[in-house]
Amino acid sequence: MSLLYFWIAVGIIFLIVEILTTSFYGLPLSIAGFVVAIYVWLTGDVSITLLQALIFVLIASFGAFTMPRWISRKISIHKQGMDIYIGKKGKLKKSNSELKVELDGVLYRIDTEDENLKEGDTVRITAHAWSVFTVEK
Repeated sequence: MSLLYFWIAVGIIFLIVEILTTSFYGLPLSIAGFVVAIYVWLTGDVSITLLQALIFVLIASFGAFTMPRWISRKISIHKQGMDIYIGKKGKLKKSNSELKVELDGVLYRIDTEDENLKEGDTVRITAHAWSVFTVEK
């Protein structure tokens, strides 16, 4: 019975490691530990056998190889911060005698090569450096 507790402890320890690191490599080891614990419970083994080690290694290896890829494929990447405005259009407004682009009700400084821009023009955001946007007509 103590072998059963050993494999349950292995599963719990690697589950705690997974919770603390979130690398998705502790989870397959945890699952493998619990599967071997079920195997030990069903067979009544009293000592560690080669078959237990083989079950643990196969499940852990398969999980460590496939789980991070399987989970990370479903995570979508969202733009954050000022990057959300790249590709969007905004109107130019004058503020303190300089042109600024209005995005979501906020005026931002612009950097552009086009000297023919005037107030009221619609421009497209192409890049940013901090809170200064590069725009083109």
